[in-house]
Amino acid sequence: MTVPANTRRRLAPATIMTLALLGSLALLVTFVLQVAAAAPPRGMDEARAELLVVLEEDAAKLPRENAAVKIQPETLEILDRTADGAIAFAFLTTEDRLGLGVRGEDPSAYAWQLGAPTEKAGSLNATLTGSGTDKQQYELSVRRSGSGSGFEHTFTEL
Repeated sequence: MTVPANTRRRLAPATIMTLALLGSLALLVTFVLQVAAAAPPRGMDEARAELLVVLEEDAAKLPRENAAVKIQPETLEILDRTADGAIAFAFLTTEDRLGLGVRGEDPSAYAWQLGAPTEKAGSLNATLTGSGTDKQQYELSVRRSGSGSGFEHTFTEL
């Protein structure tokens, strides 16, 4: 049995249209999955906002030679998080200085530092109090990548 030519002419465009719709649907699903995967975890925004407030308060207490330091909020990046809740972060200031630091599982336990305006890399060793009287030691190395505000880092718990 063969299908009449008239029927084939009617089915061919419908088949092609169905395949085109399925292909565009597959592309849409791929796009949505990529956007969802690239979105930062929800808890990171809260941690970033809390961290920014603490850093700005500390920057206001710096000695006179650093009194003009203003953190660029859009450059504050949480680089890594340990299993115990400690986070490593880096940022740039309005004077193009690299800042880096570590915040422990206890939000009041943190250490950070600023580099000179020409420095592209920095490192920090910090001993922070953990739960109870436990002390955790962390090592963070940060390097600016390219001319933007991206960072490459290594973060270890010692």
